[in-house]
Amino acid sequence: MTNRQPIKVMKESDKFVVANKLTVRAGTGFDFIQNYLLDNPTDPAYIRSVYILEAFNFELLIKSRFITLYKGNNLQDIEEKLRSLSHKLDELAGCIGMVELKKIGIRSIVKIPGLYKIETDFGDLEVYDFTNIRYDFFDKKITYISKDEHKKLIEKLEIFYKLLEKVKMNNNITRALP
Repeated sequence: MTNRQPIKVMKESDKFVVANKLTVRAGTGFDFIQNYLLDNPTDPAYIRSVYILEAFNFELLIKSRFITLYKGNNLQDIEEKLRSLSHKLDELAGCIGMVELKKIGIRSIVKIPGLYKIETDFGDLEVYDFTNIRYDFFDKKITYISKDEHKKLIEKLEIFYKLLEKVKMNNNITRALP
């Protein structure tokens, strides 16, 4: 006798509930960053946390889109696929495809050492690799902060919010399709 878990089937509507939870979580994460930046100057001691939150919340946006487009309905399969992709935004983007990425305003996601360069309809972004920004001390790297970093972060947030709205809109469009 085996101890196999029963397969948990996800209805199509359940995918959108999960995707909505991800976009809400990403949105509140961006709100947190915005509130922090409005009340505080860019402090090197805290800036790494901002970079980590940016990476995490951007990843949630992309994963929400992945879930709505995923063809299967087995919850374990979806979860395993997302876990196997880990924090690799370029691979996640490859699974979604350029046609769908363009619908949410993303033209390209390119990995370079330590971060991702992202071209969007709203401007270009650099998002730190979620794993690297947390463990770059092993590589003896130092993240330097420019004098205008605060301004750059505020500008990035504007782009993140525009992407968030496009993801929400397209997730709802996908939901309405037969």
